[in-house]
Amino acid sequence: MADALQRQATSRAGFIRAYGMFWHAEEVDWTGEESSRRLELLGRYGERQPKIQVSNFWDQQGIYILYNDYGPYYVGRTVGAGMNLGLRLRQHWHGTNGSPHQGKWDRFSWFGWRGTLSGVDPRGLRKLRATPSTLLTDSTDTVNDLESLLIYALGTINVGNRRQETFRAAVEWKQIRWSDHDDYMRRVEPR
Repeated sequence: MADALQRQATSRAGFIRAYGMFWHAEEVDWTGEESSRRLELLGRYGERQPKIQVSNFWDQQGIYILYNDYGPYYVGRTVGAGMNLGLRLRQHWHGTNGSPHQGKWDRFSWFGWRGTLSGVDPRGLRKLRATPSTLLTDSTDTVNDLESLLIYALGTINVGNRRQETFRAAVEWKQIRWSDHDDYMRRVEPR
């Protein structure tokens, strides 16, 4: 585990730094308000102490895919000031800000260019790195990351795509379900 996080921190290849696959929308508290409640898209890397890492990806920047019962339904991106993954997904979930997608999806995957830092916040969550000023690196690595993104997102891995592609510097984070929220927060709570 430490190898993957270390590789992500030091690699200059590719542009996808963290990602989550097929997270369940009903496992997110979409009702939180900026001023009164924490807005969280919690992901974990590892499961047990001392290796477990938890991060909040609400402020992630990148590409996301919404899925319904028939597969990929919608692809979107979050770019620029004031727009982040959590806010955009919440707009789609509630059908606000002109989004016509309410009720038409139940899972999502995300591919972000903000990796995690080794330091943690006061709650014990790994902080996100700043959004890179330039996203595209060596064109070979960029093309490889795009190919990997499409293979994972479209679910063709081990179907039509026989070999397993990987992101050059990304770490996969597993969703923390709402029912497990308090348990994982206790695990990373600073002592």
